[in-house]
Amino acid sequence: MNEEKILKKNLIKNIIIIFCIFVLLFLIFDIIIYKQIADSLYKNVDEELIQEMNKYEGNNYVENKNKKKYMNPRVTWIKRDLEGNVINNSDIGRLYERFGDEIPFEQTQIGEVYNLQLEEQYNYRCINFKIINEEGQEVYVQLLTNVDGEEQILGKLFNILIVGTAILITI
Repeated sequence: MNEEKILKKNLIKNIIIIFCIFVLLFLIFDIIIYKQIADSLYKNVDEELIQEMNKYEGNNYVENKNKKKYMNPRVTWIKRDLEGNVINNSDIGRLYERFGDEIPFEQTQIGEVYNLQLEEQYNYRCINFKIINEEGQEVYVQLLTNVDGEEQILGKLFNILIVGTAILITI
């Protein structure tokens, strides 16, 4: 009798340990899948931003009407003076009309791709750099690409992974 109780106790303990390991493995796989998909989604966006930035060798900008044909329509260019104020507000249309000078800009983030969120619902990937404009003045350029579609995909993927893991755990 005593031996049966010990075996039963060990069996329950081992089942709980195996279950915990199983759950942990599924969570690790979920994290890996989510991270890989997020990286691949943002990789193309980041490459587009960097390509736009690299179009100007040495970060010198020369106004050329032919170059405008080759600009990526997905990327919004915001030119700023050295204090960070927008100087091309007529070129950015509805974005400036709606958000104006509320579009965050950090002068210390030069050459780095980063996330930006407006009104806690519009998501952008951005990169900042300095150029010499047509008047020979130094200005900042902030490139923005909307990534709301990518964010929605990741949100749905997260929900699928959580529901799928919960179903597998309960079976």
